[in-house]
Amino acid sequence: MNELLQSGAVAEVVDTQYVSYLLSDENLFLLTEYKVLNNNADNGLIRCSKLLYNGKIKLVYFIYNCRSLYDTISGVDDDTLLMIIKELIRIILDINANEFLDCMKLVLSFDRVFIDPREMTVKVIYLPVRNQNKDFSKLENDFIGRLIELIRSKTALYNANLTRICDRLSQGTLRLHELYALICEMQSQPALFLTSIDAKTSLEFRITKPEFILGREASLVDGALGFDRVFGRVHCKIVYQDNEYYIVDSGSINGTFVTRNDTETQVAKGQMYPIYDQDVVRLANYSFSVRVK
Repeated sequence: MNELLQSGAVAEVVDTQYVSYLLSDENLFLLTEYKVLNNNADNGLIRCSKLLYNGKIKLVYFIYNCRSLYDTISGVDDDTLLMIIKELIRIILDINANEFLDCMKLVLSFDRVFIDPREMTVKVIYLPVRNQNKDFSKLENDFIGRLIELIRSKTALYNANLTRICDRLSQGTLRLHELYALICEMQSQPALFLTSIDAKTSLEFRITKPEFILGREASLVDGALGFDRVFGRVHCKIVYQDNEYYIVDSGSINGTFVTRNDTETQVAKGQMYPIYDQDVVRLANYSFSVRVK
């Protein structure tokens, strides 16, 4: 879409609540794509409103409560960034496979790709306009080049998965569908969410690594519980092994407990005790709900 913007055929206006595009010629507008776009608004595309402005067609995309991908990445961890990248690639591939839409009309500049921070969902602008550019390989190469820069700007690449992705992308042989498959392979471990129930401070830990340590001493753990001294410096750890999650007490004074079907069980030191979706974990005096998804 850069060609249309650069030529002046489409003019862009950005506000905190919306992004809009003013068409210089009404013949640029494609009604069928406009209808299909809005039917796909729940699948990663931002719903579009068609208005008339000074006799010209104006396409408006409302971005309430969303932030651009560029503005989002500084505040997310590496695993969340990987999830966002995967979702963005899925949207591109889905549109490329849609016989009524053309992925060349996606606005893929990372300051125009938007993230809803409430659920970390990805939202992309699609312009239902005439466009002669059909070179998907160029779109793919440009996107991959920007993706490498994005990942490197976010992290020192301590994350093994992001390091692996950057290495593969830098070789110049990885296509988008292959990258999507690679990320799916990396994310075969479902996320476990540990959410505080009765703590004064709301806490939620998103666990996507094989071992996640919880405790009071921030320098020794992945999830810090520094708000109360009832927790051990290293209280317990969550382990993902053989497609199951387990909790292991690390010798804490005040104990680790799991409630399932209204029955509470204390986890012995060093014991790998299985935890499942809908369980409740109690660490000392504080309870946390368990969700796996």
